[in-house]
Amino acid sequence: MYILDYCREFLYNSHMKTLAREEQRHRILKARVAVALYSENGKVPKEEEVESMYRIVHGLYKAVLGTHRTRKQQIKDGQLVLL
Repeated sequence: MYILDYCREFLYNSHMKTLAREEQRHRILKARVAVALYSENGKVPKEEEVESMYRIVHGLYKAVLGTHRTRKQQIKDGQLVLL
């Protein structure tokens, strides 16, 4: 029983660490967006501006990352010709 409790605790902790890392990546991306808006406009951006640009940047990031993963999977499966 002790081993099962240890395994459950390990899985829970690793899951929580993964969620924390993902949340931290989102915060860092928001901070980068805020800095880019500040350097572009010369003024501190409002929260709504940062949030709207964050959604756009996050969508683009997901799109690019998704195509990269798809291409890697196609190469792995032999569906894509390597030149």
